[in-house]
Amino acid sequence: MEIDVAPEVRYASVLSLFLQPLVENAIRHGISHRASGGTVQVTAEPVGGKLAIRVADDGAGLPPGWSLENSTGLGLSVTSERIAGLYPNDEGSFAIKGREEGGTVVEIVLPLRVMGEEANEASA
Repeated sequence: MEIDVAPEVRYASVLSLFLQPLVENAIRHGISHRASGGTVQVTAEPVGGKLAIRVADDGAGLPPGWSLENSTGLGLSVTSERIAGLYPNDEGSFAIKGREEGGTVVEIVLPLRVMGEEANEASA
């Protein structure tokens, strides 16, 4: 597992247990079927005033014709629904796609809210 969090978003506010199902899926459906194992990478960085989070694996990739709408798993669909419900009007986004070098990446973009930031602004 590789984790790379930019210093600017180290204290960003993220929903509890938000990344767990994404990492579990990367392990279970991505790298666990490979004899040599694999790598799961979690990255977070600021992009255009928002928080961009990626969970990527170098595993099997998505099967042909796969779509979130037709997926039978709960982890990805629940996460997608949480984002849509909490961040309407395109404030947040959720995408799953295959990687050119193999594997899958889940990309999430959320409003960037740093813990303590509101308190610091109120006292200024």
